[in-house]
Amino acid sequence: MATYILSHNFVELLEAEIAILEGRCYSLLPDFLTGGIMDASHYNKGKGKVRLRTKFDIVDAKTIVIREICHGTTTESLIRSIDEAAKKGKIKIDAIHDYTADKVEIEIKLPRGVYANELIDSLHAYTECEVSLSPQMIVIKDQLPWETDVHEILELHVENLQYYLKRELEIERAQLMERVFEKTLEQIFIENRLYQAIEHVSSNSEIHAVVAKGLEPFLFKLSRIPTEEDREKLLNIPIRRISRFDLDKNRQEIMAAESAILKVEGKLAALKAHAISYLKKLLAKYGKDFPRRTQVQSIERIDLRAIETKDIEVFFDAKSGFLGTKVSGATTLRCTNFDKIVLFYVDGTYQVISIPEKQYVHREKCKIAHLAVADKKTIVNIVFKEPQSGFCFAKKFIVEKFILEKTYRYLDEGMQLLFFSTQPNPVVEVVFVPKVKQKTSQLRYSFQDLAVKGVSAKGVRIAPRAVQDVFLATEPAKSPQ
Repeated sequence: MATYILSHNFVELLEAEIAILEGRCYSLLPDFLTGGIMDASHYNKGKGKVRLRTKFDIVDAKTIVIREICHGTTTESLIRSIDEAAKKGKIKIDAIHDYTADKVEIEIKLPRGVYANELIDSLHAYTECEVSLSPQMIVIKDQLPWETDVHEILELHVENLQYYLKRELEIERAQLMERVFEKTLEQIFIENRLYQAIEHVSSNSEIHAVVAKGLEPFLFKLSRIPTEEDREKLLNIPIRRISRFDLDKNRQEIMAAESAILKVEGKLAALKAHAISYLKKLLAKYGKDFPRRTQVQSIERIDLRAIETKDIEVFFDAKSGFLGTKVSGATTLRCTNFDKIVLFYVDGTYQVISIPEKQYVHREKCKIAHLAVADKKTIVNIVFKEPQSGFCFAKKFIVEKFILEKTYRYLDEGMQLLFFSTQPNPVVEVVFVPKVKQKTSQLRYSFQDLAVKGVSAKGVRIAPRAVQDVFLATEPAKSPQ
């Protein structure tokens, strides 16, 4: 059985213990060294869960800086989660930099068309900028597992605290009483010159017997009967110390020890008040070193549907060659904010780009033949011609794999593009090059029976004749009679 208890604030724990001793109500919430924001509305004394969020600074519309992270995460794992969300198309970022030193500082730069205020919810939804923690309050009590809560654990701790404080006081009292005994015994031995009776005794046993007999009249002054070890200590007192023995000083030391015993006994009689005083001293000494780091506030749940995909319009101006959401053009492409756009050029190349606000896409002496959403589902139908023979070929393909901004080919070099369409199974009119005694001048061709292949696949020859032009048929192909 696993135990997972969330960390709490030291000062708040001490204050809660004082409240327990005083019989007052109290509450306890987790606190983490990593800081952040916490919603503990479902904590339930440690039997529920908490939700944590990182703390952001929006430096400007295109820059977000993370200052505090969630407990259980690291700057490395947080950055990794952001990168993975970006690769999956959940969020859009331009760059991410880790400037963390003694304090957390992760800078996120945003691309064109994406603004900081719009990205915050997505970061919470798809990255480690928000995490949920569920504690498991299982401890060992009386040699058995005990499923409990934070309050019960703290109350048990307060009971143990009082027990240990009592034992410390009892030990201190015993030490003080022993000190009084030793000082009193030493005073009796020196003040009454009991050491003179052993001057002519030779054996050690006889010496102890003489000292023991000499102490008998004074036993009523002692808290216990002296042992052989106590008598040995008396016999080891140097002559110089005996000659310089200060009776008044010794009495003062005995009185100080007896006064200390009375204080200890007073604390034992009011053990709860002593425990409260002990905790307050800890607060006064260490309280300033343990401020609350995690901010407690209510966190609204994110509606994932609201932040998923958003429909947008991308415009293309064929004359100027500009493409983007902030371009005025006749060609319109409807897509979502997470889509990519594939640009097909007339020279047989294509390129996949992110949706820009405004970007020039024409190339020198090479214009756009078609643009579409790179959804890995759109079927492209083309007809191209081999200039040397004049034969034309048809091809059907899907753009499935790509790297952003990289240029690929969908036609071999030197081929001439005659027709391009993303309509499902279009029908085209193929016009042949005029020849003498030619009976058929054109042919109607349908893409319906053409198999979908890869981008680099070779096309299927439409007819063994030189082709002059190809255009979309205005009427559907007729079934053969």
